Amino acid sequence: MDIEQASNFLIGSLLNSIGFVVICIAITVVNNVFAKYWKPVNLWYFGPLPGQDTTGRRFETPADMQAQKVEPTVETTTTK
Repeated sequence: MDIEQASNFLIGSLLNSIGFVVICIAITVVNNVFAKYWKPVNLWYFGPLPGQDTTGRRFETPADMQAQKVEPTVETTTTK
């Protein structure tokens, strides 16, 4: 292996790794855009599909979390 082949291998390896990093960044950006702006598409004309969420909410609200909150209780028993 002479100097020219070694330099071609080095440059090719660097360019491939940089290209791989750029593709990963592009996939991450596209995924974040889809996650932020994508709205569910309802292809069923007559109503929601069985098992599909009909409330239209995606995340719990603070009021929902507060309604589900159960305060801990401590039972004290005294024996004499």
